[in-house]
Parts: sequence; structure tokens; C-alpha cells
Amino acid sequence: MTYPSYGGQQNPYPSYQQVAPQPSGYPGAYLPQPRRRRNTAALLLSIALVATLALAATFTALYFVESGEHNATAATLQTRDGELADANSTVKDTQAKLSDAEKGRDQAQGEVTELTKCRDATRAYMKAVVDGKQDIKKEIDEMVQRCA
Repeated sequence: MTYPSYGGQQNPYPSYQQVAPQPSGYPGAYLPQPRRRRNTAALLLSIALVATLALAATFTALYFVESGEHNATAATLQTRDGELADANSTVKDTQAKLSDAEKGRDQAQGEVTELTKCRDATRAYMKAVVDGKQDIKKEIDEMVQRCA
């Protein structure tokens, strides 16, 4: 560092300007300052950090949006499950009623079969009476047996 002179006195404070050494043969020639060193790694890491933060913010927003939609879907699903349980109980009740009705139908068909036999026996008796048959004891016994 050089100290400029001030009226014959030296400045006690150093100058912050550096004077470049002059090459021989070129007095007063200007030498370019050395290139400022760029910190490429720090620049790339900064860009990566900004991109990572942007991605984190994006995924956080997407998470909260999907979380809200998930809660709405879960509530709808719970409502549908309740409706399905009600429908299942209604189906079971209807199946029980159907089973009872089928049992009643089977009993009625059995009664119809028995009454048909009684009707046929009564018709045979009536025909014997109309035909003037004298021995109708057999028809009477069959009618009593079938209709009793």
C-alpha cells in the first residue's frame, strides 16, 4: 500500500486503493483488475434450495387440498354405509316376510289338495245319488273319510 503525501506530511491512514505495479517499458499503462471469482457452487445450491422450497410449498398445498377432499369423501362414505346398513336390514325383513308367505302358500296348497280330494269324493256321491244307485255306502264312506 502506498501512502499519498499531504503537504509534506504522510497520511497516518492507509489508502484502500491498490496501485497496480507498472510493467517495465510501459509507464502509465493500465492493467486490468483480476477477474472477480464467482462462487458457482453457492449459486447452484441457492437455486436448488429455492426450487426445493417451491416444491415443498406446492406439495404442502396439494396435501391440504387432498386432505380436505379425503375428509369429504370419508363423510360421504360413512353416510352411504349407514344407508346400506338400513337397506340390508330392510332386505332381511323382506326375506323373512317372504319366507313366512312361502310357508303359508305351501300350507294353503296342502289344504287345497285335501279339499280337492273331498270335492271329488262329494261329486262321486252326488253322481251316485243322481244316477239312482242303491248302494251308495261306499261313496258315503269315502266322502266322510276325505272331508273329515
